[in-house]
Amino acid sequence: MDNEYKNNFNKIHYDRINLTVPKGAKAELKTFAVAKGMSVNEYIWNVIQKNMHTNERLNTFDISSRRYVGSKRSLLPFIKSALKGIRFSSFADLFAGTGVVADSFNNRKRIVTNDILYSNYICHYAWFGEKEYDEKKVRDILLQYNSLIVSEENYATEHYADRYFSHENAAKIGYVRADIERLKVAGTVNKREYAMLLMSLLYAVQRADISRTIGHFMTYLKHPKKDGQLQLRLPLVPSADTNRGNRCYNRDALDLIKILPPVDVLYLDPPYQRQYGEYYHVLESIALWNQEPTFGTTKRIATPKSPFSAKATATEAFAELIRLCQNKGKYILVSYNNDPRNNIQSIDVMSILSQAGKTRVYTVDYPAFHGSKQVADNKERLFFCKIRD
Repeated sequence: MDNEYKNNFNKIHYDRINLTVPKGAKAELKTFAVAKGMSVNEYIWNVIQKNMHTNERLNTFDISSRRYVGSKRSLLPFIKSALKGIRFSSFADLFAGTGVVADSFNNRKRIVTNDILYSNYICHYAWFGEKEYDEKKVRDILLQYNSLIVSEENYATEHYADRYFSHENAAKIGYVRADIERLKVAGTVNKREYAMLLMSLLYAVQRADISRTIGHFMTYLKHPKKDGQLQLRLPLVPSADTNRGNRCYNRDALDLIKILPPVDVLYLDPPYQRQYGEYYHVLESIALWNQEPTFGTTKRIATPKSPFSAKATATEAFAELIRLCQNKGKYILVSYNNDPRNNIQSIDVMSILSQAGKTRVYTVDYPAFHGSKQVADNKERLFFCKIRD
C-alpha cells in the first residue's frame, strides 16, 4: 500500500483528533498499550468505546475478556517480538483459540483463523468476519435479553442447572440461545450479527460470577460462593473495512493446510496436552445447539478429537503439518513450552522444524498452573522457522 493510497484511505475512513497529555504520560501510555497488544491509538479508542456504550446501559467486552486454558494474551509482546523486523502482509493462526494472537495483527495484515471447536470459530467470525453488521440492532436485542426473567425448563436447565449454573441462569441461557437461532432462521440477523449475539452469550456464561467453575468445564463447584445474574454485553468488534480479506475456518489443522491459500506467516499453537473439547464441552453444546444427549457426571457431549492432543499421535501429526506448511508460507512460528508432560517434546519440535528451514528459539520465563499449583520453572518457547526456498 503506497503512501498516497494510505493517506486517501485514512482521509475517507477516519477523523483525526489531536490529544495532549501531561509530560511523560505519552511513554507510559505507549508501554501500557503495547502490553495489551495494541497501538496507543487503538487503546485510546477502545477505552472511549467502552465508556460510550456503558453510558447506554449496556456493558461491553473485547476479545481478551475470556478465561481460556493456554491463552496467549499475556504473551503477545513476546510473540510479536519474534516477528520484529520481518516483513509480512498475511498471518494465519491454525489453532486460534480465543483469537487474541490473530487480533494483535488485525487491521494491518490479512488474517486467517482456524479452530477445531465450533464455539471458537463462531467467535472468530464475530471478531474477524468481513460482513457488515448493524450495531444498533445487536445492541437492542442484547438489551432485550438482559431484561428477561425466564423460569421455563429447557435443554440448558435439564443438563446444566444446579451444576454449572444456577437454575435461573440456566433457564435464561437456554431461552436466549433458542431465540438467537430463531432470529437466524427468520433472517432477522445476518451471519455476522448472529455470531456477535452468540459470542456475547458464550462470553457471558464463562464469567466467574455465572459459571460455577474454575474457568473450564472439566469439573464444577458444588458449593459456589455466589451466583450472579446473567447479563449479556456488546462485543467491540472491528468494522467490515478493518476485516476485509480475512478468513475464518472450523477444521482440523491437517485438513485445512491442504486447501489453505499461501500466507506469509503460519502461527502454530497446538494443544500441549489435553483435548480442548474436554475443557469446553458446555460452550460447544451451547454454540452448536443440536441438543445432543450428554453423558457422565460432567454432562459432556461428543466433541472433535485432535491428533495433536494425544501423546501417541501428536509428534507424527506435527511432522506432517510442518511438511505441508512448507508449500504454504514463508515463515513458521510455533508456541510450545518446556513441560515434560507435553505430547511433543521441545527437542522434537526443533528437529522437525529444522528440516523445513533455519530455526531459532526464543525463551521467556512464564509461570504456569496445574490445578492450583504454580510451576515456577516453566518456560514458554517460540520456534521461528524461515522456510527453506
